[in-house]
Order: sequence, then structure tokens, then C-alpha cells
Amino acid sequence: MKQPLIRFFMIIGQFFLIYPPGLEDLGKAEILFKKSLIPSWDQIEILEVTPGGIEIGAPMELIRDLNQLLKGPVRILQRIHHFKCSDFPKLYLKTSKIKWNQYTLGKAPKINCSSHQSRLFDSRKIEKAVIDGINQFFIKQPPKKKYLELAEKNIENIPEIYVRMINDFCTISIDTSGEALYKRNSKAFMGHAPIRENIASLLLTLPLTSYSDSFENILDPMCGSGTFLTESSQFLSFNTTRKYAYELIPIYMENNSWPVPQKLNQKNYKLLGQDIDQKLILTLKKNKELEMINLSALDFFSMSRIDQSTFIIVNPPYGIRVGDNIDTLFFDNFIKKIEHLMPNLFGIIIPFNYPIKKLVHYQLINKWNFKNGGLEVSYYLFSKK
Repeated sequence: MKQPLIRFFMIIGQFFLIYPPGLEDLGKAEILFKKSLIPSWDQIEILEVTPGGIEIGAPMELIRDLNQLLKGPVRILQRIHHFKCSDFPKLYLKTSKIKWNQYTLGKAPKINCSSHQSRLFDSRKIEKAVIDGINQFFIKQPPKKKYLELAEKNIENIPEIYVRMINDFCTISIDTSGEALYKRNSKAFMGHAPIRENIASLLLTLPLTSYSDSFENILDPMCGSGTFLTESSQFLSFNTTRKYAYELIPIYMENNSWPVPQKLNQKNYKLLGQDIDQKLILTLKKNKELEMINLSALDFFSMSRIDQSTFIIVNPPYGIRVGDNIDTLFFDNFIKKIEHLMPNLFGIIIPFNYPIKKLVHYQLINKWNFKNGGLEVSYYLFSKK
């Protein structure tokens, strides 16, 4: 009688999710919220939140879901090995004993090295020791012919290996994402200076999870490329429109009886995108991904009223990002206009050094400092008192 295939599913792996520095707590909030919706995510455990990332334990069968459903990470690394190492011969020896036939197709992939406070600080020597170790493994255990052929066809897409030396401890990981996860494969037509998709989604996390009952409409009055609106509509959707690195990792290729993704129901908000640039609005209407958004060419300052069950979120122009030197008077007037319209909730990105004043009708939920397009900015989220 044929023995059933022993699935690797339910084996707990350790993963490091890379986030924009300053927004890690929003990444944690997204993980916990989506974990609460999906029974198969109940074994996910947040191990540590560090500057620039979140370490989690999770069943390895969830690697597809993590890449396709989480909107905040830049990429997701799977931990392969962690060991103490203070010389190159030991690095080579330890590397050569890793079961590389589970992680790569038979050829040494690109190595991404970094070193901090370690005796092994030369990235070229670190890279050589790791590549030599991988090659030595495959000398002893030759790769499958089908994998070598696949490697030749996908030479540019072979998952990258990350090697981090910190205090003479080495951590080796493999990239399961490939292209950065904020590249959603959408929006053929873009506005000027768009915010990255993963940052936009992180800034939407609290409104869409903890404050969703306070609004029915989402308005971006300076919508640019419409990123806030598309991200809000796709917050609970699996992204199946692009390729991922895990598709070329043997341990996942050999065990591809993936569980069926669970469809998640999301509240249907009315999405409103406005911009003073009429040509931009006409361009954005060519995007299939923006069909669900009500786009209009309108000057925000000319609006006299809105439905108060609205969440306003905006990334207004500032600094060299758009080639303008907009002074603080612009932001003063902008926030006064929002106060006049009285939405239930609003979020705004402004330059880091802008002295925001206390608002009469709104209370601050929280403030996050991060970099947007290389500029230091702050995101303020307010709710009506």
C-alpha cells in the first residue's frame, strides 16, 4: 500500500517581517487583527518587535497567506539557521551543513550580507564563505536535474539569501517574497510622488480595524495616485496578481497542497478621491483598479460640507518631494478646513518639524514618525471628541 505523503504543514517556522521603521506597531496590529479572523492563523505567535521588523513563529504552510494577505511588510524572510561564529572557517563549515536542497535550486543564489560589532566584518569574505558552503553541500548531495533546469530559466528570480552578523552571531535567512511586497502589480497610471502601498496600508490599519464603525465613507481630498483608496479596498484581499520567491523554494514546491485561502468579508466603504488636477483625475480613471472609486476634479478648499460619517486621510504636498516649499500656513489652513467639515475621523501626514496645534473638536489617537520618500514626516490620527 502506498504510504501517504508526509506534509511539512504544521511545522512551525520562524519568520522575520521587514517593516518601515517607526510603523512596526501598526504592522503588529495588522497581524493580530487578521489572525483574529482566520482560524488557521491561530498558531501565529509574535516573538519580538524590533526597529524595522517583527519576528514571528508560524506554521510553514502559511507562507503563501502571509505574503499575499499582509499589506504592511516590505518582505518576509524565513529563518534558516542561527549560530555563534567568529571566524570564516566555522562560517563555511556551518553553512555547508545546512540542508540547502530544501531552500535553493542547486546553484548558490545572491547573498545579501551585513555585519555589526562582529569580528567577521568583510562582506566579500562573508559572501564567499557562505557560497563555498552552499557549493560544498551540493557536491555531496547533487541537486535534482529539474531544479537545475528551473534555476537556469529563473536565474534572476532565485530567492536571495540574507546573512546577518551581529556580535559574532550569524543569522541566515531566505527571502520568501522576491520583489518588495509594496509592488502590488497594479495601477498602470500613477500620479506625482505617490506614497508606497505598504505605508499607506499601515496608516489605514487602525481606522479599518479599531474605528471602522465610526465612518461609512473614505475621502482622500488630494488623492494623487489613489493609493490610500485602493489599499483600503484591498485590505482584506489576497494578492494573487504577482509572483513570489517562495514559489522557487524547494521545500514549498515539494509540499504544494496549499489549504484553500479563506475569503474575508470587508465592510463596503464609499471611496472618494479628489484632486485639483483635472488631467490627473482623467488619467487615473484609466486604471482598472480605481473603477470602484468615485474620482472627481475638485479643490478641497472649495468644499462646503461632507457626510460627517467620513474618514479623511491625506498625504498633502510638502517639501522637495514635489518641488514646492509649502509653508506652515498651508497646513494651518488645511487642518482648519478639515475641522470645519467635521468628519468623524481624519489622518494627515505632515513634515516632522511642523508644530501642530491643539484642536478644539478633535482628540489625538496617536502619532507616528517615519520616512516618506526619504523625508522625515509624522502621521497624526484624530477622532471627533
